[in-house]
Amino acid sequence: MYIPTRDSLSNDQRTTACVVDQDNLCHRGVDRLTGQRAPRAQLDVLGLAQALHDRGVVRGIICRNWDFPVFADQIWRGLGFDIAAVRSNCDARVVVSLICYVEAGFRDLILCAGDGDYTHAVNMIRRCENTRVEIWSRRGSTSKTLIQAANSVRYIDDLLTFPARPSVYEEA
Repeated sequence: MYIPTRDSLSNDQRTTACVVDQDNLCHRGVDRLTGQRAPRAQLDVLGLAQALHDRGVVRGIICRNWDFPVFADQIWRGLGFDIAAVRSNCDARVVVSLICYVEAGFRDLILCAGDGDYTHAVNMIRRCENTRVEIWSRRGSTSKTLIQAANSVRYIDDLLTFPARPSVYEEA
């Protein structure tokens, strides 16, 4: 696993880093009528990677609660991202990654997640001198407290495909 250090980057490379909580972006909750898990959204990996590149991201890590499929692992690594599959909730790994990037000298961070559990970490990171945190998340599933904690928010619903939820009225 790559963890950046202050000495590993020259001053002109210390621009923007990102941390992606892929499970948070793709999770759609539970259907209130049936109690069934809603189908997960599908992330446009190439589209997100291009948008992050266009934004100036030079380092990034994709975190996931469980193992990546081999193909997804190869794609993310091929696009220059590190991956972390923690085999449990990855929230702590997301926070540690954000802190490591700040310690390495990055001053612009993008957190691709909308979970309110990240609010405290974003508030703490923003207290560091000249550090900005952007949130990239889905409209309608981004915590209001996280929105207030961030410098800015970008909604990336256009980079997600949402499978139709099964109708409770469909016959089996």
